[in-house]
Amino acid sequence: MLRRSYGGATALTVKMVAAKRGLKLEQHGSLWDFVDWLSIESGDEEFFKFFGEANALHRDFYENEMTHKAIEVMARDIEKLITKLKEVD
Repeated sequence: MLRRSYGGATALTVKMVAAKRGLKLEQHGSLWDFVDWLSIESGDEEFFKFFGEANALHRDFYENEMTHKAIEVMARDIEKLITKLKEVD
């Protein structure tokens, strides 16, 4: 459940930041495009890293391969990502 919750929260937060800029992200690829743009604009590559981890957790919801410890570590990074996204102007 944790994997799905973090994946959903991340996607919604990315969409919220995009909406503040007048953008509507409707496809999964558009989430990546927007995170790519945020990373370049801010010069902060952690947007890439943390969003990739959120994506991995989302995939693992269906695959169920990750250990509980791996999920815990990635969840902390995803919390950092959500905080960073909320701080974006």
